[in-house]
Amino acid sequence: MKSVLRCIVLSAVSAWMLFSALDFVFSADGLKDYCIVNNSYFPYMVIELGIVVLFLLVGAIWSNLVIPISVMIVFSYVSILFLPIVFAILYVLITIIVGESINKRAIKLCDKGNLEVDFLIGAMVLTIVYAVMSMFSIGGLKNLRIVFAFCAALAICDNFGLVKEKLNKVGKILLQMQCTRNRYFVFSLMVIPIIIQIGRLNSSIDYDSAWYGLRAPYILDNISGIYDKIPFTAVVYTYSKGFETYSLPLSSTDCYAFVPALNVIFTVMIIRTVYSFCKEFVSEKKSLFAAIMVSIVPGIMNMSTTAKSDTMTLMIQLFLMYFFVLYLSSSDFRFLGMTFAAYIYAQTLKPTSAVFSTLILLSVFYCLLLDKKNRVRINNIGIVSILLALTDLVFIWARTYILTGVPETQVWGGIFRKIGFLDKYPFSVIGISSQPLSSIFSISQLKILLLNLYDFLIDPRTESAMIGHIHVAWGSTFITGIIIVLIPCIVYHLFSARKRQLKERFIICVFILQLCAFIGIIMLRNWLDGNYFMLLYACAIIAAVVVIRVEKKKERQVFGFWFGCFYLCNILLLLITNWSMSIRFTEPDFLNKGYYNHLAEFEQFMRDSYKCDRLYSEMASDIHNKVFAVGDHISGARIPCVVEGDLDIGAYGNRQLATNGEFHKYIEFGEFDYIFVFSNRLSYEDAWYDSIIELFDARMISSVEEENGNILLRVGEADTEQSELLKSEFVRSIGKDT
Repeated sequence: MKSVLRCIVLSAVSAWMLFSALDFVFSADGLKDYCIVNNSYFPYMVIELGIVVLFLLVGAIWSNLVIPISVMIVFSYVSILFLPIVFAILYVLITIIVGESINKRAIKLCDKGNLEVDFLIGAMVLTIVYAVMSMFSIGGLKNLRIVFAFCAALAICDNFGLVKEKLNKVGKILLQMQCTRNRYFVFSLMVIPIIIQIGRLNSSIDYDSAWYGLRAPYILDNISGIYDKIPFTAVVYTYSKGFETYSLPLSSTDCYAFVPALNVIFTVMIIRTVYSFCKEFVSEKKSLFAAIMVSIVPGIMNMSTTAKSDTMTLMIQLFLMYFFVLYLSSSDFRFLGMTFAAYIYAQTLKPTSAVFSTLILLSVFYCLLLDKKNRVRINNIGIVSILLALTDLVFIWARTYILTGVPETQVWGGIFRKIGFLDKYPFSVIGISSQPLSSIFSISQLKILLLNLYDFLIDPRTESAMIGHIHVAWGSTFITGIIIVLIPCIVYHLFSARKRQLKERFIICVFILQLCAFIGIIMLRNWLDGNYFMLLYACAIIAAVVVIRVEKKKERQVFGFWFGCFYLCNILLLLITNWSMSIRFTEPDFLNKGYYNHLAEFEQFMRDSYKCDRLYSEMASDIHNKVFAVGDHISGARIPCVVEGDLDIGAYGNRQLATNGEFHKYIEFGEFDYIFVFSNRLSYEDAWYDSIIELFDARMISSVEEENGNILLRVGEADTEQSELLKSEFVRSIGKDT
């Protein structure tokens, strides 16, 4: 009777969640018209994916894992992504080998969690090396690549025997990858979502990636490294740039795909870590099931095609949790040291990780207090990893401090300012919360909270600003259903008479705190990105696998049926949602160079759309040219030089710089070379018109060039008469456009 009731409840919740997800897609005001019906690329996506699935199904005859791997390789090449994927894999492997060298000599952790430990150590070491080079003004991109190759050679020589042994082992595994048909299908189910991301990566350059994620060659390698003076005031440029610094050698001005390809590899590592993590609690079969569930969450998978730090942040947070669970299993302080190292390293990545990572750390301390049988035994070897992470943090935060006067500008920024740190000109503080604390617990605000929770968890179609990014970085109703079923199970779990393992309590504590943070942030923010909660999505899946016991055959069948339905539904969601809302795969090319030239594509776009070949060539002639662009924000950000846009000041930075006669002071401070105005952007009524006129009055414009409505002003000294003539020429140019 109890089993039947559980099946009925599970079916009811699953049916409601599945209906909500399908309604979100196929209803009149859903995604159907924009993403499916009126999108000419969608049928081709379905055909390409269908061909991939067909190959995978045919491969089931032999049930050899080489087949899905080969399908991924061929699909990467056809999608013009072969070289970015190969370089990303090699970069991660070299990072692991570098970490293995340090681990072998200083930390000596060579059992469970070896790959995660080695990667984290390697990433910290390489970031520190790049930062030290920048301190000595030799941190240019070319020098970083040379030093990376040198570090790789040293690490391989140091581990030559071990590397040779592992290569032989990999070779044997590739030759003997025969498996059961069930295992083959499980592996294929995880491959399909990854192939979707590979197919769209070249054609889905999103707003944020183009704005700041892909600008590392300009904002982190301006002349000689990450500590160079840049005039940018937008808060995204003052974030802790741990991910961007680590991935800097992969940055390219021609092809944008190398850094996002690294995120694809990190996504694979996330799936692997979830599998390894769950194996500490449940059987291998259930652990594989958890890995499949993670692979179909849009909020996690869609981030793999961006150049943002979110994916690496989630990976490090999962490492943090995994290391602590290994500590609880082994009582080895070295794993506890790696736990703290992962927490510290996370502070160099996405700013919001300070909130979510700290909640994990609170769970760690809670469990340490409950751990009666094992006393923490500090040893020098365990301290090494913590010191390494602290060194990395100091170098990354030093960049923000040099630029802004505050080591961290967002979550920890308030604390630093209270103890005496002051913001430097021209930077300004942007608050995290847009809600006054006094109004958060009012009746009206609580009603809004409940509506927002419904929108976020059930139906992300609202017109409200808060849900702006949810449909592209959504956990989907699959996660909502898991949370609804999980909460009563956790309550029963906590109050049942059965004695629970401390590891299980740790997972439950982390999940509850992440859920509370989710609710709290919705109360504090009006604009919310679904990707804030990637850790919540992963923790919900892990907690569900650990806590929810599906023992009876009937329950497994019901659960399997609903999971199959959600798998197909979420594959559809993955096809029609991504950060750029580009619903297409890269057009197949069966004879290509292995990488896509995005810069050439953008130059063609500027020729076709803005017809400003001459002005564009002048700005792009030197990647160190500093340009202030007014108009098309993302096109401006993609010009291959040091570009700041009007929105960087007006919406995301210090708004005061464009008012009260301050603009000319800022242009002089930033040592800008050009002011570029896109065609049909300015009018006499526009606020930026007055700001640019201010530059003429300050005699700071030495020439005015116009091409098809686009205007390029060269910054330089001019006498009064020349300035008046140039101002008249500029005013006439603006008048032609209006």
